Amino acid sequence: MPAGITKDRYGVSFANAGEPAWHGLGNKIAQGASTEEVLQAARLSNWNVRTVKYDALAYEEDDNYQENPIQIILNDSNQRLIIRTNPDNGNIECLGRVTGRYETFSNEQLAALANSIQEFDSGTYWDTAGAIHGNTVVFMSLKLGDEIIIDPNGANDRILAHVLLTTGHTGNMSVWTKNVGTRVVCANTHSMAMGEDTTTYKFRHLRGQVDQEHDIATALGITRSYFKTLEEVANTLYATPMNTNAFVDFIDTLYPEPEERDLGVTQTGEIRKDRTVTQWNNQRDTLVDIWKGEGKRGVNTIERIQGTAWAGYNAFTEYLDWYGAKESKQQLVKASSIADATMMNDKGISVPAKQYGLDVLQELITV
Repeated sequence: MPAGITKDRYGVSFANAGEPAWHGLGNKIAQGASTEEVLQAARLSNWNVRTVKYDALAYEEDDNYQENPIQIILNDSNQRLIIRTNPDNGNIECLGRVTGRYETFSNEQLAALANSIQEFDSGTYWDTAGAIHGNTVVFMSLKLGDEIIIDPNGANDRILAHVLLTTGHTGNMSVWTKNVGTRVVCANTHSMAMGEDTTTYKFRHLRGQVDQEHDIATALGITRSYFKTLEEVANTLYATPMNTNAFVDFIDTLYPEPEERDLGVTQTGEIRKDRTVTQWNNQRDTLVDIWKGEGKRGVNTIERIQGTAWAGYNAFTEYLDWYGAKESKQQLVKASSIADATMMNDKGISVPAKQYGLDVLQELITV
């Protein structure tokens, strides 16, 4: 099936509001659709996911596996099967195998977490929902209001903000909720969203975690605040010219030049170099290269907005997302969280880096 979406004789396990998915599959839902409507459209309702204890059948000869099986009674086994009832035909389907400590978390329970976010933020609405990898993984995506578009008639720079809720019914995946910049419509985009270094809340399928109260809205609220702030200032930044000298002033405010320390000499009499200063110069050069569209990634992500304060801010956030300590991890061109990195502010306090960068830039352009 296209990118892992579950599809069988009864239909497609995917629903979406707004723009159709790239694969062209899916059942249309209206913006503002109820949770029940979404679950029905995505074929996620009434699975009755549960665990059962099981015995086993063994076969002494491979060629005769259908005849005379030996029943093995697993009296002391702690193994259980995760099963569901297929709501389309009533058949029992096995999804995974777990130990007795495992607690199921139904699709309806996952949707209840989404409901709690919508109750917290009335501007949030259902966007997509579906099942992938043969119904073993389910996902639900909420859109945090309308997307932000910078200069719609020119640069048309778009910022997406979603909450992804997802879990698996195989025993090897926790319950996840994440602020993401990716619209999840298939297994590929699900993988991309899961790879984003963004604000995340998760818990395991264990008694005491599954059945506790989960304040998802509060746990993920920092990104919502970030997007609200960003929407208010982004077009102002885009309308503010910025040249290279002004950009250098911006990054030098964020990363002040360290004082060079006298580290003495080596045993051979050579002067010890202060690596702190060297690292600062290298970081500065890297940021300027990104600003000029010459970063080592070989991708000019700010070409359409070049020469603006908005480009300066995007160069800074691209550095955080792609050139920092996490550069070996799977990343996206647009990250959507301010919680993936911290830095020291001018008072020596560790703060969320992207929000601090935005605050500093606003002060500089209003001076």
